[in-house]
Amino acid sequence: MESLRVTSSGARRFRLEGELCLGTVEILRDAIQPEAVEGDLTLELDELTFLDSSGLRELLEVLKRLQVTGSTLILHRPQGIVRKVLSLTKVDSRPDVRVTAESESPQTNDLPVA
Repeated sequence: MESLRVTSSGARRFRLEGELCLGTVEILRDAIQPEAVEGDLTLELDELTFLDSSGLRELLEVLKRLQVTGSTLILHRPQGIVRKVLSLTKVDSRPDVRVTAESESPQTNDLPVA
């Protein structure tokens, strides 16, 4: 049985746990739609275990809303099959998408070095 849990983990930052697929895309859409208007949006993906074409399409819809304001979609710590899907579809190489690794923090990547 498919399940997805989306929780807010800070301003414009959401944690996804479970599977993002045809049966769960509405959960993501309902959770982040009000947020995906202006400013960068971070999705923590280390607990996302599955991503199908419907889930990928929903991520691209979020990205389309962010593009209107020139914002970036930050995909934090995708693992396993999720990382593979993002790579095979070249979503991870788009200029308006930033994929962060395990050791990176998306909140500190853009801070200037003193």
